[in-house]
Amino acid sequence: MKPDPYTKVILTVIAASLLILVVQQLNLIPRAYANNPSSGYAMVPLNEDGSINVRIQPGSANIDVNIKEIDTHDKLDVNLEEVGGYHVYRAVPVEMK
Repeated sequence: MKPDPYTKVILTVIAASLLILVVQQLNLIPRAYANNPSSGYAMVPLNEDGSINVRIQPGSANIDVNIKEIDTHDKLDVNLEEVGGYHVYRAVPVEMK
């Protein structure tokens, strides 16, 4: 039995539609979201050297820092002076999550 041209066209349209659906799910091109209302940060004035001025409330000797996300692909330069009260003179093993 030889398929007629109508069946060939319908099957080609179905195959093309399935191919488009699969390619969309692969996310080969990253999506850009221009409007992100839940950014969680505010604009602050920077000093000439790129630093910012902060005010530490009196009565707090140690400040706990918990970085949840760094949204960059650049290298992040980190300099540690003390870990657990001990001075650091060599490389420290850091677990990346």
